Amino acid sequence: GSRPRSIAMVPKHSSGASKARVVAQVRRITVQARNVLGTLRGRDATAGTLVVVTPRRGWWNCAGERGGGIACWLEVIRALSDSNPSRDVLFAATSGHELGHLGLEQFLEQRPRLPRGSARLSRMFRVQ
Repeated sequence: GSRPRSIAMVPKHSSGASKARVVAQVRRITVQARNVLGTLRGRDATAGTLVVVTPRRGWWNCAGERGGGIACWLEVIRALSDSNPSRDVLFAATSGHELGHLGLEQFLEQRPRLPRGSARLSRMFRVQ
């Protein structure tokens, strides 16, 4: 373990604003982080891979912070499983997003052939 240390933050302020000083006692500990991965095989192995990623957890151990994202990620898994997709789909819920996306970095380092970049889907599901 390491010794607790104090961190003081004094925000910049404009004229007329109040000044604040925050002091926190922190202790850095080493922990084992894990990514949660799953693969859904598609009909055409040559079609390329769709990757669906979400942060697995955040600063707090509570459903309120990441619960919604995990629920949506699980629903995407369910919907794609029911749809018999044409391409392979790789699902990843990564750890360490609050520390510079460490889990995502590890995930990408272990898969150098995955294309880099991202796309935002404005509509994930079509209601029929």
